[in-house]
Amino acid sequence: MSEQDPHPTEVTSNSLWRVIGDFENGALSPEEEAELFGILEESPQARSLYLSYFELSALLQIKAETKKEEGTLPMLPGARVQKKVLGYSVLAAAAVIMLFAGIAWLVVFGQPDPRKVPLAASEGSAWSISKAGETADGALEVVEEGCSLTVSSGTLTVDLESGTRFVIQGPAFVRFPKLEEPELEQGWLWADTGDGAEPLRVVTPTMDFVDIGTRFGVRVRDDLQAELHVIEGIVEARFRKDGSRSKVLAGTTGILFEADGRSTTVPLAADPFPGLPALLNSGPTYATTVMGQAPRGYWRLDEKVVGEAANEVEGGTTGMYAGSVDPAAAGVRPASGFDGFAKDNRGAFLPADSDRSLLYSLDSPEGVSPKEGSVSFWFRRNPDIGQAEVLWYAGVNQGRGLGPQEEMHAYLSESGRVQFFMEAGDRDVLLSSSRSSADGQWHHVAASWGPGAVELYVDGKLAARDEESRVRPGKSLSGINVRFGKTGSGFTTLEKNLVQFRGWVDEVALWSRPITGTEVSLQYQAAVGSGSAGR
Repeated sequence: MSEQDPHPTEVTSNSLWRVIGDFENGALSPEEEAELFGILEESPQARSLYLSYFELSALLQIKAETKKEEGTLPMLPGARVQKKVLGYSVLAAAAVIMLFAGIAWLVVFGQPDPRKVPLAASEGSAWSISKAGETADGALEVVEEGCSLTVSSGTLTVDLESGTRFVIQGPAFVRFPKLEEPELEQGWLWADTGDGAEPLRVVTPTMDFVDIGTRFGVRVRDDLQAELHVIEGIVEARFRKDGSRSKVLAGTTGILFEADGRSTTVPLAADPFPGLPALLNSGPTYATTVMGQAPRGYWRLDEKVVGEAANEVEGGTTGMYAGSVDPAAAGVRPASGFDGFAKDNRGAFLPADSDRSLLYSLDSPEGVSPKEGSVSFWFRRNPDIGQAEVLWYAGVNQGRGLGPQEEMHAYLSESGRVQFFMEAGDRDVLLSSSRSSADGQWHHVAASWGPGAVELYVDGKLAARDEESRVRPGKSLSGINVRFGKTGSGFTTLEKNLVQFRGWVDEVALWSRPITGTEVSLQYQAAVGSGSAGR
């Protein structure tokens, strides 16, 4: 990539000559004169205009002196007499010679506007752009050099003149000191350099990534470590601490670059580019809002017959309906007060009449990590609850609910309150909402967990939070024991601490990172809709 400034300083003769005239008359302050050094060193055009002015001024002065001797010079009353013009012409020549020794001039001219490129966002996205101390939440639709971009939720695209496209998945924070050298401080940034585009550089707190004609993604985690996911081509990875380098080819895994210089493999993240057109052009619905938050799995449960549960995430894991589930039940709909869904949206009914009353393999390709992740879903339960019932579950097949095996789950207490439990080693986590949700109405639940906190949300609002948790960094939970409606597969219903759920479920989504409170709120707001969506 060229280091040359693509927008050299532009100087106009009128503005420069006016300032020189003020200098001749002693009208400039010392501070203004001091600023000459940088300007004339920067701009050959300014130096040329500077010298031309004094050459013309000297010529005019010579002619004026001739006219004065001839007695034909017109005089204006009160006119300001120019002094030392010939001397200044000599000064001008000396200044040109001595420019690189440090003489400069204050030149009043228009600085070029910073480069600007368009921004597009998926429906339901929330972002802000900061520049020169100003912030415009979700209003600006351009990114310019020198700005910072905060994405609370959703998917944004930024298209450069070279043909490179950036995809930023919230939550994320990225600076643009140069458009071709974004500095990613948190979250996901993907880049597709297109055909013939110049190489670009993505900077993180610990790494620099330079592409060699490719499509790749970079993620900066909460611990500032950086992941690299190469979909096509080659990327050169450089450790900023010691300058060591390695080249990463497109493959089936991503690379985590740790702070101590080691690197380990991680599951290759899903390429966001294929589904971008539909995501950016679709209307504001609950589904587009969830997809804009880059889930690792999203099962809408719209099937009409028992069998596979389609995953909206390309390359994601296909879920399964067990035999006694009714897949054609009414889901969350406008008739229930949620206009962000289609009027014929379907969900699933779990009758709890046998061990075959569940959905399973609601998993991501890399599994559910006990270290960090999130889940959201909708459920409806009639008020006749009498025992604690499991909702979403991820664990081992021996898990009965509420530990002590490796497991995490959302469930309904005997009083119908939504609760979230994690087996977290030395200290388990148990969060609870404050009121019953077993009332025959649809409710939205989201839970997120990470090294710093575990959070539970009900109907778009934070219900409980644990900031002292230290999540067990165990192996990922996966397969048939990532499910809805039943705990681990190794025991019968009578042996469980939590019995099976009897009710309706819809719109299950899974993330490999903690989603934010803003994202949860946007999900619920999108579900409520505007009163017309989905009809």
